[in-house]
Amino acid sequence: MRSLPLPDPPLTDGVVTLRPWGDGDVETVLSAGLDPVIPEITTVTRDGTPDDARRFLVRQRERVSDGSGIPLAIAENATGRAIGWIGANHPDPRNRRADIGYWMLPDARGGGFTGRAAALFVPWVVSALGLIRVEAVIAPENRASQRVVERLGFAREALLRAYMIFPDGLWRGAGPYGPRVGQDMLLYARVT
Repeated sequence: MRSLPLPDPPLTDGVVTLRPWGDGDVETVLSAGLDPVIPEITTVTRDGTPDDARRFLVRQRERVSDGSGIPLAIAENATGRAIGWIGANHPDPRNRRADIGYWMLPDARGGGFTGRAAALFVPWVVSALGLIRVEAVIAPENRASQRVVERLGFAREALLRAYMIFPDGLWRGAGPYGPRVGQDMLLYARVT
């Protein structure tokens, strides 16, 4: 695989900036590990240690160099603090497609930051990688995430039956302790 590009300069709209993850983002990763959902659907360690957080940050840099993804921190301009993650996963240059994902720390949810970040990231990644298709896989219960991609012109294409394994009731507040079962997911896509 080839190394992937990063936005240079970082992408910003004056409220959020999308930038590479840095060593100063350990506290953000630790906070993400306390969320009931983020560790279940990402590689963030639940209730992790500072060493776990540093390993997560190393993995983000490795994904760029090994061509497996473009992970960026979503930083709030007012504080400079990373408050979330956005990225392109599994870019497929031959078929000119990639899937995107994102998460936001609980104390930053509802502030419009995810929508702003996605509005910056999607056009950039389409241009930077020459994509014709961008996908997002979203839990049916996650209406906020569905609204983010719908506002960017993504269309719901399919219900993916038993697509991901995570705790039953996770999206309904049950946390990580329910029985792990196959969960249905929605496939959204934007074709340029």
